Amino acid sequence: MKFDLEYMEYSNLITLIFIIRFIRNFCQIFIRRLWGVSYSTDVKFGSGISKDLRMGKSGYIGKGSTITNKVIIGDYTMLSTKVSIVGGDHNYELVGTPIVYSGRPTMPLTKIGNDVWIGHRVTILAGVTIGDGAIVAAGSVVTKSIPPCQIFGGVPAKFIKNRFKTCEDVNFHMLSVKEYTKINIPSNKKK
Repeated sequence: MKFDLEYMEYSNLITLIFIIRFIRNFCQIFIRRLWGVSYSTDVKFGSGISKDLRMGKSGYIGKGSTITNKVIIGDYTMLSTKVSIVGGDHNYELVGTPIVYSGRPTMPLTKIGNDVWIGHRVTILAGVTIGDGAIVAAGSVVTKSIPPCQIFGGVPAKFIKNRFKTCEDVNFHMLSVKEYTKINIPSNKKK
């Protein structure tokens, strides 16, 4: 009987922690008016994030990160501290016009897939796509798109190795991640 009581207390504690995190995340997202970000995502204060960010469930954005406009981030994706998604934002080729007055071109769409891990101080240039399950090593500069389930690192980011050893492992992992998306975690995304 004692075991059941301890389990019940532990279960209630986990539920309480989930509720507290949900309220904290809701407040962080509401105050910043990040309407395209799920309430189950933890967005740390001290980050400069565009209001049009769309981010899926159970993600994380570390303190000091900078995310420009036109960015879509999938479910279960973690961005460490001081990650920057920037670039492509000045018309520097206008002869006779200082850059500060040259205006901005249309920003390309940047996509980061589901279950992606972006390391500390990674810079991602606007317009790239990072595939599902990819990992980007700390300090990297991503200038080109990254395929799914691969590990990249360096300046500029280059292929290091595959995340999994076999294609069967990749397929199993991707199906498992899709199953997680069926879990009923609150989301404020408009359908």
